[in-house]
Amino acid sequence: MKHLVKKIKSHHIVYLLAGGGILLAALSLNNQPLFSNLDQFVLVAEDKILLENNIQVSSGDLASNKEIRIRQNNIINGNLFADNIKIGATSTINGNASFNELEINPLSQILGQTSTLISSPIIKLPETPAFQAGEQDLTITQDQIINPGNFDEIQVQPNITLTLNPGIYNLNKLELENNSKLLFSASTTINIQKELVIKEKILISQTTNPSASSGQVIPSTDLQINVIEDKDIQIGKDSLLSIKLLAPNSQIILKERITFRGQILAREIKVGEGSVLSRNDDFEKESDLTKIIEEQEAKIIVNEIIIFFKDGASVVNLLEIANSIGARPTGFLEKLFMGKLEVEAMTFNELENIINQIKNLNNPFIEEVLPNALIF
Repeated sequence: MKHLVKKIKSHHIVYLLAGGGILLAALSLNNQPLFSNLDQFVLVAEDKILLENNIQVSSGDLASNKEIRIRQNNIINGNLFADNIKIGATSTINGNASFNELEINPLSQILGQTSTLISSPIIKLPETPAFQAGEQDLTITQDQIINPGNFDEIQVQPNITLTLNPGIYNLNKLELENNSKLLFSASTTINIQKELVIKEKILISQTTNPSASSGQVIPSTDLQINVIEDKDIQIGKDSLLSIKLLAPNSQIILKERITFRGQILAREIKVGEGSVLSRNDDFEKESDLTKIIEEQEAKIIVNEIIIFFKDGASVVNLLEIANSIGARPTGFLEKLFMGKLEVEAMTFNELENIINQIKNLNNPFIEEVLPNALIF
């Protein structure tokens, strides 16, 4: 991370986000899409991608057949592909941009190469599978584990956890109420015919941790949600999601301060202010340097906490801790087993109380919890 704490394990190394990305290496001929494989992208849209202010894309490229619009003070650690690209003030693209038309504010910069795109289409969205929903309604009123099957509607009530056993779920509607959780352990697919409702402070995450001995990393997109109909899909603010969402007929609206890992493929995508997006498990939001205070001859960022995890931990552990104390995950470096949380603290005493609260969780994957101290 850009700002590291003073106490670091011996095997830790400095981690830098690498821009640049890939070069455009193929032409779109005979009306074939430029990209036949979309795995490198975090956001893919048929028509438009709009990023509001203060958003960071930690990894993954963006592609739209028509427009990508990036407003102010955004950091994009990936490449851009669109017919028309518009970039507002004080935004940085740590990658390449390929386009037919470019409008960029003088206060912004593209650090990689720029090139003119050839013909469209740039991408073609995958087709959603054919399936038959069921007739059974499920209202989840207490923590529950269910098996794959066909349903009419599934509703998870506030503050309740629904765990999905691996497999395929076919339904007409899925609704996740405020502060609910949707957990999965391995490859799982949810096919939705009509409506997907994701309210505020939702956690969608895998539950299985990677094996330290095998060195294997579980993908962040082991849950795929396919939506057929063309209703707008809104994802409530302060939600933490690890999914692949395919909705080729819909506009996807991410509200403010979403932490998202995986992929969104849709007709249109709008990302709310202060969100962090990542294709990979590693992600990081820039620290707010206006939050620096001096304490015990050190400069610390008063609203941030660094957690060192034991070998074998994953980003799932960070998400669970964040959810349990009402914090926001703003960074995770998988190779270093290190996570960063943004918390509501204005003084060192308040920060220290939250650190002790995390320690008192007695989470077996936590090695150490510290304030984020600056090194110059």
